[in-house]
Parts: sequence; C-alpha cells; structure tokens
Amino acid sequence: KYGFPSLVIRNYPGFRDANYISTFVTDYFTDGYMYGWEEGEYKVPTRLYPIAETDIGKQEEHIYFYYTKGWNVLLDTFQMGMVLVSIIIIIGVSGLFAEESQLKVLPLLFTTQKGKKEDIVAKPFAAFTMVISLYVIMTLLTIGLSYLVFGLDGLECSYYLVTGQYVWLKMSISSVAILVMVTGLLGLLSLYAMTVCISAHCRNNFHSVVFTAACWGLPVLIRIWFGGIGYVLVACTPIFLIMQSSAIEMISIFGVVATLAIVCSSICVVNGYLAFKKLI
Repeated sequence: KYGFPSLVIRNYPGFRDANYISTFVTDYFTDGYMYGWEEGEYKVPTRLYPIAETDIGKQEEHIYFYYTKGWNVLLDTFQMGMVLVSIIIIIGVSGLFAEESQLKVLPLLFTTQKGKKEDIVAKPFAAFTMVISLYVIMTLLTIGLSYLVFGLDGLECSYYLVTGQYVWLKMSISSVAILVMVTGLLGLLSLYAMTVCISAHCRNNFHSVVFTAACWGLPVLIRIWFGGIGYVLVACTPIFLIMQSSAIEMISIFGVVATLAIVCSSICVVNGYLAFKKLI
C-alpha cells in the first residue's frame, strides 16, 4: 500500500518518506538499509524477501505485528522513575536514625514508656512503607501514562523485534517488562536496607546521606575498573538492579543475584538494628 521508502535527507534518521510499517518492512524483510547519508551507507530497498528467508523468520516461531513504540518508552520511563525513587530514598531514609543522634534526642526518646522497644521497629517499618508506596505509585504512573499515550498492544511481541537489542533473548516484551519491574523492586528494597544500616551507624544526617549516596554509586566505578568480573560483583547492588540492561543480562543467573541481594539486605537490616540498639 505504501511502497518502499526512498527519500534521503541529510541528518534525518532513516528514510524521510517512511512510516512505522514501511520502516519495519525495510529493516527486516528487504535488501534496503541505512547507516548514514553518504553514498554506500544507505540503499533504497528494491526487493522484498519471503519471511521464511529472513533472519526473523528463522529465529522467531511466531511473528506479531503491533504498534510497539510505547514499550520502549515504558521501560525507559520506568528506569528513570526508579532512579528518582532511589534518590528520594537516599535523602528521606538516611536520617532515619542518624537525625535522632544529631539532634541528641535519643536520651529523651528512650525514657518514654514505649520508646526503647517500639521506636526501633516503628521507624524502619514506616520507611519501608514509604519505599513500597513510592514504587507502586511510580509503577502505576508509568504504566498508566504509557497506556494513555501509546496503548499496551503487542504483549506477545519479541523483545528483540521491539527494541532491536539482545538478539539471543527469546522472551516477549511483556515478560521482560515484568522482569524489569521485579528487579526494580528488589533494587529499591536493597537500597532501603543499605540506607537503614548506614543511618544506624552515623551520628550526623549529612554524613549518612553522603555515605549512602557513595555506596549506591560506587558499583558503577567497580564495573568500569574491573570489567567482566566487576559486573559479577556488582550485579546484585541496588543501582544495577534498577537498570533494564542489567536485568536482561543477568537472566541466566537471576536466582543467584536475587538470593545474594536478599541475603545482603537482611544482613544490613539486622546490622542496623543491632547498631541502633546499642545506643539504648
């Protein structure tokens, strides 16, 4: 109906007269391509290949065609939302215990009838509730906005066909979205546990925020400095658990990463509890 696209304009990404359908067909089912604007860097499509003869036809058991640009936006927006929530957690939870030490109200607090027992439990539980609430709000907001603007069609579509990444991944875009959201929650809970632990050991709110932020971002430098083995070391850290690419790359070892994250988080919470209890 639309024909092959052919109009090339410098600095315009793709063929100027292409639309969503003709771009998809050109990229996967024709001899056309476009890597640049100079001669030899692009070719106007002239031949249409049968699906069975293409790479997609050989790799995919079923091919679904939907408008799926919204899924990329959803996943990218969710990741940005998790980063924003992480920053809120670092700022909001870091003063959980450290602020009481800084304001020197611990003696007064622990002389109340229920202060010694209930404060140690109530404050972390309140912070935990805040973390879960922020996650739910951000997730629902991301899904809702994506649905209103783009729709959620194409649940069965291959992640590779939707994003053009990870050709080896045999998962639908909806399955990857669920995986990313699960690891995102795990990342926030790990950050919460780490923040509680650091706050219990600090006597100053500012120091607690700085140390927590440093521990949150340090894994990025570790991966850069130590390469492949560095990724294995930091895969279960909060900042990498909220990243879409990390969630996909660690699929084969997801159980190990999730277990390590849960164990480390539990250790942090217990350590923070014992450290603050010593102040009583």
